[in-house]
Amino acid sequence: MDFEMTKITTPVTNRRDVLAAAGTLAAAAFASPAIAQAATSPAQGMGLSPATISQRRKLGTLEVSSIGLGVQNMSRTYQTTVPTRSEMHNIIRTAFDRGVTLFDAAEAYGPFEVEKILGEAVEPFRNQIVIETKFGWNLDLETGQMLPPGLNSKPEHIKQVVEAMLKRLRTDRIDMLYQHRVDPQVPIEDVAGAIKDLKAEGKVLEPLDELFKDEVRAVGRVLGLPDRVVNRHPFPGPGLAVRCPGEVTAEKLEIIREADKIYIDLLHKHGFYNKVWQAYAAIIPTKTVGVKGDERCYEYALSLRAVTSEDAMTAEWVHLPHELLGEISSKILNEVKGVNRVLYDISTKPPASIEWE
Repeated sequence: MDFEMTKITTPVTNRRDVLAAAGTLAAAAFASPAIAQAATSPAQGMGLSPATISQRRKLGTLEVSSIGLGVQNMSRTYQTTVPTRSEMHNIIRTAFDRGVTLFDAAEAYGPFEVEKILGEAVEPFRNQIVIETKFGWNLDLETGQMLPPGLNSKPEHIKQVVEAMLKRLRTDRIDMLYQHRVDPQVPIEDVAGAIKDLKAEGKVLEPLDELFKDEVRAVGRVLGLPDRVVNRHPFPGPGLAVRCPGEVTAEKLEIIREADKIYIDLLHKHGFYNKVWQAYAAIIPTKTVGVKGDERCYEYALSLRAVTSEDAMTAEWVHLPHELLGEISSKILNEVKGVNRVLYDISTKPPASIEWE
């Protein structure tokens, strides 16, 4: 069956998702026995313990500790306490001894000095940890003075910054590099091209950025990622719970998974998946009356959503063909247990958001 889709005209961020969930608390706990004792109660309340630090997670291809240590303030002085370099080294090394393998810095912290402190502290065990640092400011490479216009992500500047970072960090590569602030004057493709060159030289392993979804796709194309990855529909960071308003249960989530697979598979089959910016199935948190066989039933209703967008700030619903919607609905009703009604969401953003929660 061939379908045609009515074209809709669409009018023409964020990371920080993993690092240092308890950076300040961790630093306090590593500083001295007295401070560690004072921090015991809040740490336990947050579920942070030596056992937690032994857990691992994946960031791209890198495996790191579940908690990272941010060293942003290690070059600052305060009214009552002036931190010494040796004390900062001790905090970093004690964190490593307790299982922390992810350390976060930035050229702007200090500026430059924090990267130097981190490089000095981790030099003995550099190959056992992951270092993340950031570029994006227009800092004088010698003095650290902020220069107008404040931001600078020009490719040549990025490469110069990375060379300076490598020296300060006493290393031959930066495990994770991301853009501290997006420079609106530089196309994201140019930024990605510079990072691609640095990756090819082995100076950067994993690039991260604070990008909108369309910019992530642009970067993916520059880096040569396969189309199936670049064009994959966005998936909500909090998971399927945002497509399950009200109480979240295993039964509801399984219904969503099964219905969503049918929906997406049929979009692929009929050539609509790449014409739609995002599509998914959501469950409506109430049961409706229906008839199955010779008996009345009370089961869930599902809502199908399909939108076109450029950057998720605005979105238009997609005019999928009635025949295709009918096929999707029929298959869901016949194969997904617990559903007796399928609806199609024709709301724009604004006022509706793309996701339900």
